[in-house]
Amino acid sequence: RHPRHIRVYRAPPTCPPYPTPLLPVIESTGPALPCAADVSAMEPNPAAERSMASGWEDLRRLTGHSSWVLCCAWSPDGALLASGSRDKTLRLWTREGEPVRTLTGHSNLVRCCAWSPDGALLASGSDDNTLRLWTREGEPVRTLTGHSDRVMCCAWSPDGAL
Repeated sequence: RHPRHIRVYRAPPTCPPYPTPLLPVIESTGPALPCAADVSAMEPNPAAERSMASGWEDLRRLTGHSSWVLCCAWSPDGALLASGSRDKTLRLWTREGEPVRTLTGHSNLVRCCAWSPDGALLASGSDDNTLRLWTREGEPVRTLTGHSDRVMCCAWSPDGAL
């Protein structure tokens, strides 16, 4: 069984500071998988699972994708969580776990997503060989073509220009 949900955990007070104290984890019947561009490459990590079990508060389960969840990313301000799935969609969620909207446009699974440093744009990469840019409100901005194969990961330059 593959992960179709995301669980959100709150860090215990003893943890080092994070940009947001909430950690999204792709849920599966196996080990907990911190959000990553390619969950299929991750190995089980019993030590990480034990540390999450001690002190990490399980806040909520985000349900909505109809197939495997492959990636997720917090907006820089921590207000929105984006998730991408094999169902060819991205979903935006509030930090309280409420669905905001579903972004459609990719013709194959969504492998990666990343927010621009200012949080105004979201990039998503797909097995349809495209990288798409979306506004924070979920409106499509641009589709970048030219890849000869699937887009496995995406990232912004620190200044947000690229």
